[in-house]
Amino acid sequence: MKKDLLNLGVICKKTNVGNEVRLYSAERTVCDFIMKKKNIDPESYINFIKAYPKYQDRNIHDLFHIAEKMGVLSEVQSVMELVCE
Repeated sequence: MKKDLLNLGVICKKTNVGNEVRLYSAERTVCDFIMKKKNIDPESYINFIKAYPKYQDRNIHDLFHIAEKMGVLSEVQSVMELVCE
């Protein structure tokens, strides 16, 4: 992972017991899945990609911004066109 991309898409959330943790956003995870599709179980890949459009807190603008920074914008746009129909 390139150092300049390491913190891209990092968000903070509280756990059930109130501790704050840093994690990657769903948008960053979509980009990672698309970027590393060959290394991911096909069923897991399809399930996650199909679930993203139904995700209540999705942010398509962040998704495209992160995809652009990671160099996978055209791939993300193509995949989103298929699953968001």
